[in-house]
Amino acid sequence: MSTYYEIDEPEDSAQLYELKDGRFQIVGPGVLYDILLVSGYILVSESFAVFLDNLKISGIRLESAVIYNPANKKEIYPIQKMEVLKKYNKKNMNQIIDSTICKIAQYGNGCIFVNAPLKTEIEKVYKDYIFHHEFSYYAE
Repeated sequence: MSTYYEIDEPEDSAQLYELKDGRFQIVGPGVLYDILLVSGYILVSESFAVFLDNLKISGIRLESAVIYNPANKKEIYPIQKMEVLKKYNKKNMNQIIDSTICKIAQYGNGCIFVNAPLKTEIEKVYKDYIFHHEFSYYAE
């Protein structure tokens, strides 16, 4: 049976805030993982962007972004801001699951869901992520 999973970043992920100039400032301690969820935005490392490109993931747009560390006044490159072009809701999420092709979806303002084939590929390379089955993380 096909299904989909929400990607959740580890609890020790860095806390970021978008500045007026479009950069993302570190505002709390933590690790800069390959996928960062920042209040409506998805930031991915350059290596994760290449990983998605190698899997021929469609329906996403990547744009260069900058993370600013005020502690040392340095900008961190390379990072990509990822936009999922089609937004989903509970009624149409099944559109991403009935496929052997790796697919990604965005729900609401930033929750990222992947289908089972993409989850398998991510787990082969990226060990730090937690996957929640469908909407099991949310109260119904």
